[in-house]
Amino acid sequence: MHNTNNGGSEGRRGPVLEIDKNDDTYVPKNCVLSCYYCNNDKSYTSSKEDYKDYFGKNRHQYFKTLLDKLNNASLNH
Repeated sequence: MHNTNNGGSEGRRGPVLEIDKNDDTYVPKNCVLSCYYCNNDKSYTSSKEDYKDYFGKNRHQYFKTLLDKLNNASLNH
């Protein structure tokens, strides 16, 4: 995993998974891997349940569409 602090990591967030916490503590049993976009979107403004209920399906569809475009582009080359 890349260091995602601002110490020279600008432009490196996104293509790697980040560690997110399920509650208020970063201990192994409470941590999950999250893509940058979901981790950044959720931030500290919503609970994980609210994020899943209101944004999860749309985020999933967005990434599926991007993947389909990449797959189609690679088939055409």
